[in-house]
Amino acid sequence: MGKLPSMEMLDKYKLKNPYAQLKQAIKRGDIRRFYAIMEQNYDFFARTWSYLLLKARCRILLWRSCLRRVFILSRQSEEDRIMSFKICYDGLLAAGEDRDLDFYDTENILVSLISQGYIRGYLHHQLQQVVLSKVNPFPPIWQIKPYVERYNDDLVEEHLKTNQPMMPSDVQALIDEPEGQFDGQEGNGAHDGEFNSAFDQALDDHGFEEQGFGMAGMNTNGVGATPGAGGGFFFQ
Repeated sequence: MGKLPSMEMLDKYKLKNPYAQLKQAIKRGDIRRFYAIMEQNYDFFARTWSYLLLKARCRILLWRSCLRRVFILSRQSEEDRIMSFKICYDGLLAAGEDRDLDFYDTENILVSLISQGYIRGYLHHQLQQVVLSKVNPFPPIWQIKPYVERYNDDLVEEHLKTNQPMMPSDVQALIDEPEGQFDGQEGNGAHDGEFNSAFDQALDDHGFEEQGFGMAGMNTNGVGATPGAGGGFFFQ
């Protein structure tokens, strides 16, 4: 897992062409060359159902190899373990075929590589730098353990039930009032005003202030609300 096939193995199974070329492109971080080989041998990869798999799975390996090469070529000394986003950007742009690549893309690529363990280090966003680990900043691929996300719907539902702040009881009581308690007859402005006044008073008691079509605010107890779609509000 994570090791490139040897030339002997490729030759044994008659896969030397085109996989030997892909292997070399991955090791060098030559993104443009890799995808050129993929297109030149499209029929072969499509026939073996590996075209989309290789394009998707090898991208992050190409990024890693490219930035490792940039790091080796650009460092000033053995102790130097900082790369600027600009150097990373220049390297990825030179090795790749994406002319629309920008600094945001470069930072996203670095975040992806670090979060998945392909690069050891951290990003300094303000200084636009990546600070690499003193020990093995580019670990061998076979040492990297991929993260697998698993979702437990029951736990999510339980969390939503038990970990959300409660709505203030007096506000909830007004919401739960039977229809017509304040409304009166349709178009009865007096009753409508009575309900609105009571509702506004309850909100005021909890430190909410009306802003536009929603409600927002915070009181000393930390109870607050943020505007919702259609004039609703959510308690925080």
